Amino acid sequence: MRLRIIAFSLLIAPTLLLAQQDSNSPTAIGQMVEREGKLYFVGNRPSGTGNWELSVAQWEAAGPTLITDPQTRQDVINRAPWKVTQGQAPNGLGPMDLGCFLTNSGKTVPVSGIGDFFVTLGLGSIEGVSEQIGYDQTVLYPLPQSSQEEFLRARPDHAQSATGAVIGETIGPCQIYDNRFWFGKTFHEGKGTDGVGGIGYFDTEERKYTLFSPPEIVDWSVSSLLAENYAVWFGLVRHSDGADVPGGLLQFDPVTGETKKYALNEVILTIRRWQDSLFLGTSNGLYVLQYNQLRHYVMELEPDGKTFAYREENLPPSP
Repeated sequence: MRLRIIAFSLLIAPTLLLAQQDSNSPTAIGQMVEREGKLYFVGNRPSGTGNWELSVAQWEAAGPTLITDPQTRQDVINRAPWKVTQGQAPNGLGPMDLGCFLTNSGKTVPVSGIGDFFVTLGLGSIEGVSEQIGYDQTVLYPLPQSSQEEFLRARPDHAQSATGAVIGETIGPCQIYDNRFWFGKTFHEGKGTDGVGGIGYFDTEERKYTLFSPPEIVDWSVSSLLAENYAVWFGLVRHSDGADVPGGLLQFDPVTGETKKYALNEVILTIRRWQDSLFLGTSNGLYVLQYNQLRHYVMELEPDGKTFAYREENLPPSP
């Protein structure tokens, strides 16, 4: 089946700047771009003027290196699947490089999806996958919602303090892989709404959903996702009335049900496989998973007080 993705709205990026950045604020990496056989990262960081500015780094053997050439920086951001406007805060949705949806002021924009199927997100209607039949007929396949019984069974301790909460699970980060529309569920925990975490896919040939909720995910929304041949990787986050709480990285085998969790202290915004490593763009720098070992790179002010550079943080060995 032919796959196509068409975005209805793009945010055009201006020339990238590195000056006047706030040295005390972390750099969030929300996009990764492959260009001429090299991997680049686009970061957002609050400036000293209260706006948001962009930086571009290239992956090298020693870690990320900031790009200072204006033409290279602009070309990288122009190749990014979605565009960020100078002064706009990062929205934290991912994976940006998979093109399932774009965002505008924090609201999702509908995109065309798989062949004659499309997805509408966050526009006040019932969420799900729709199929266009002819010119004037559309069949909607709503995203299945957890029942109150499933909510109580999956999250018994939490459910006791969330009596009467309305289940409000939505389609979050997504990817088209092997004619299947993979996605992670998201929900807000608080103010009368709640949910059960999970991932799944919509099969366009069988026209049905398959959902997975291993115990490690039931308390979490999905912040980013990457489906591969033998595993699905996804970032975990809790959306509540306060700040988002990161839950780490989870590797899941949909055939065996086996999981492996990696602890991270940042929200994972995007995931990409490149060469023999898994790259994680997060709310504070870049994580690289290689041979079961995580490395963390953050951008900090150099001793001269004028320029920035990435440095590697020491992390405890992975269990």
